[in-house]
Amino acid sequence: MKKIIVALVFSSVVIACQRAVPAVSTDASTTQVLWDSIDPLPALDTAQVFVKDQWPGYFSFRERAAYLSDTPSAEEFNLLIDELIEKQSSALAELPTWAQQPSIRARMKVVNTYLNQTKSLFGLKQPVHRELNAVFDGIKDLDRNLVLVHAQKNDSVLFVQDTLPQTK
Repeated sequence: MKKIIVALVFSSVVIACQRAVPAVSTDASTTQVLWDSIDPLPALDTAQVFVKDQWPGYFSFRERAAYLSDTPSAEEFNLLIDELIEKQSSALAELPTWAQQPSIRARMKVVNTYLNQTKSLFGLKQPVHRELNAVFDGIKDLDRNLVLVHAQKNDSVLFVQDTLPQTK
């Protein structure tokens, strides 16, 4: 009985060792980025130019984010994602007083979440085009929010100036 069990174990080990193991590809080009499906980040329009002077950290982040749609190589893409995560956190740390609104902070956190998700999926060699589009959509929404908050701040200053008594 022992001889039969030993023979079965030995034959199963021999059969298991003879199976071909599929090779794992370490090629970086296997990561799928469907560049045709990525919407490029538009340039700042005239209503958004104030960001360049009043929040240079965000402007620097936004300028670098535009390079994501220029189809960089895999190494450049990974380095650019790391740089964007750092720039985004530094831009959030130097948030100007006029932009310290929960809506602005929430949009920045959304962009940070999608940047981190893109980085992790890229490291796992998974498709990242949806996440990149979400990053760009988050930046566009943040731009719109910045214009609204800035206009609201300027309108309230004008309102206060209009309500002050006029002296002649």
